[in-house]
Amino acid sequence: EWVNNDTIIQIPKTIYINEGTRYYLISSNESYVLKPLNITPIYELQYLVKLILPNGTIEEWVNNDTIIQIPKTIYINSTSRYYLNNTNTSFIIYRSMIIKPCYKLQYLVKLILPNGTIEEWLDSHSDLILPKIIQINDTRYILNEQNNIIEILGCRILCPKYDVYYLVKLILPNGTIEEWVKKDCVIILPQYIYISSYERYVLNSTQFVIVHSPLVIQPEYIKQYLININGVSYWYNQGAKLLIKIATTPFFIVKWVGSIKVTNGEIITINGPLDLKAEILINPLFEYLGIAGIIAIIVLAITNVIRHKSK
Repeated sequence: EWVNNDTIIQIPKTIYINEGTRYYLISSNESYVLKPLNITPIYELQYLVKLILPNGTIEEWVNNDTIIQIPKTIYINSTSRYYLNNTNTSFIIYRSMIIKPCYKLQYLVKLILPNGTIEEWLDSHSDLILPKIIQINDTRYILNEQNNIIEILGCRILCPKYDVYYLVKLILPNGTIEEWVKKDCVIILPQYIYISSYERYVLNSTQFVIVHSPLVIQPEYIKQYLININGVSYWYNQGAKLLIKIATTPFFIVKWVGSIKVTNGEIITINGPLDLKAEILINPLFEYLGIAGIIAIIVLAITNVIRHKSK
């Protein structure tokens, strides 16, 4: 068109195509007419983008082919946040868009356990599963809570109660036992351990042990054997000395019969079970003397008879 000299032409700053598309002037919006002109203003194609975030909505015009970066994390405060699980946080703008990323509300949870403290962000309404058993070397912690599943509904500091157990190794004459024993419990050692009806071990140390830490317990036991003498039984320590004797008169002798060969009055060492019985016998010496006496009496009687007839 024909324009008067020294006229200022105003170029439109924005040209709307529709509600979500426009051209936006990025060059000068005024031109001075001092001579014939061919004016070609520079416009940028823009789209209206609506970004809906948990903490508010943003609506703005964005240049075509622009890459929008979505925040991965939006903090509400030091213990609450929104977290974007989607790995893709970039959007290329090529049309009018409404962007509503899928954020999850998370809370900061502090979990204090016997083996350390854990701080982590957990999704709202998610379940936190507490470990039922925590083992550190020879010490075990067992959860003393009825329910080990906790629903996360807000920021939490959790300090669940655990009972302390220690590994106790008990070395006995008839075998070794390993088991977890609760702290401060009392272990009662067996007073007697029977290997058979004629062999046993008897405790020679304290019977009670309080568990304050992991333990290896090897109590002192003495081996004993059942000794039966003339039907009466006694338990004797292994290695003990025992006098085998029954008092009698010179007219009789004692013969011991049973597990071992032994003479009356002998001292034996106990190295196993014994069963002995005494038999009382007439002393052969007195038996021979008795027969000789009878013979002498008979001879004397015959001699007396002969002498009497001679008279």
